Amino acid sequence: MIRKKLSYSLKNEVLAENVYANNDTLLLEKGKRLTTSDIIRLINIDIDSIYVEEEQKNIAIEVVSQVRTLWSQEDKDFTEMYVQNLDQTKNLFTQIAENKDISLQSYLNGYSNMLESVLEHTSMLHTLHKIKGHDDYTYRHSLNVSLLCGVIGKLLNLSLEEIWILGQCGLLHDVGKIKIPVNILQKKARLTNEEFKQMKQHSLLGYKILCNIEGIERHLREAAHYHHERLDGSGYPEGRRGDEIPFYAQIVAVADTYDALCSDRYYNRRISPYQAVQELLESSFKNQLNANIVVPFVQFMLSGYAGYSVVLTDKTCGKIVFIPPDEPDRPLIQTDTGYVDLRQRRNLEIAEIM
Repeated sequence: MIRKKLSYSLKNEVLAENVYANNDTLLLEKGKRLTTSDIIRLINIDIDSIYVEEEQKNIAIEVVSQVRTLWSQEDKDFTEMYVQNLDQTKNLFTQIAENKDISLQSYLNGYSNMLESVLEHTSMLHTLHKIKGHDDYTYRHSLNVSLLCGVIGKLLNLSLEEIWILGQCGLLHDVGKIKIPVNILQKKARLTNEEFKQMKQHSLLGYKILCNIEGIERHLREAAHYHHERLDGSGYPEGRRGDEIPFYAQIVAVADTYDALCSDRYYNRRISPYQAVQELLESSFKNQLNANIVVPFVQFMLSGYAGYSVVLTDKTCGKIVFIPPDEPDRPLIQTDTGYVDLRQRRNLEIAEIM
């Protein structure tokens, strides 16, 4: 940690120590990411310096570089929150892997600001799929899933408290992967049956890890344990069916599947958000994923791509000009030579969103 003079430039930095008033009343808790109102509050009581965490810079440079081009200059605050929370997520997982005592709340304090920002500006999520490569994939995926879970909670009209818990479920759903050998996690070829069996252990391992961390909500343990279960009983680790799968785990399953499909992984290349939502819809038709979660999520994600440039599977380039309400995954594309109606051209898909 480092002591810094109090100024507005400290916005979004993370407190390294609790801050108290002269009467020993706790003002701000260690781990909180500073807001403008926090800084004003401290200035008003004549605090002139505070201890903040030093930037870790342990996230791959290529990832940070890509993140900083995703959002406009007006969204710079969110960009920095994403980078800092990605760094904190990696730190958290590393400390858990090393069996260190952790203060989960200190991490969640900073994360809450970013989740609140996404809930106010949900369009931020429409560009997450543009981060390429598999550097720091587990941490990016965990952070992305947490944000997607929060927005799904909002779409389902859940309370703010429920949305907050959902976000935490997403953040920690894959924590069990820290116990999976790196040579399996980063294998570029198809896993053998034995390796896949070992990989599937991450859900149970995550559950056990969270059982040993003080103050963890039951929903977080269940989400880690059951996010690979499917309504038809085809999932793992227990082959649960229907309502046997906790509702929060069903939500995490949708967010997890979507982000995984849209991301470069060691063993699979990413597909476009349009192709990903088609797989979600197909899984809901097969009664694997909950349609009451999938449908509003799909409608939300696709409604945000009007005006985006795209590349079709036949290499045709164009722009989305109309999204039909009845088939949002089959929009109308304007090209240099006319229009392509994907409702009529069923053999074509959107391969990439620019």
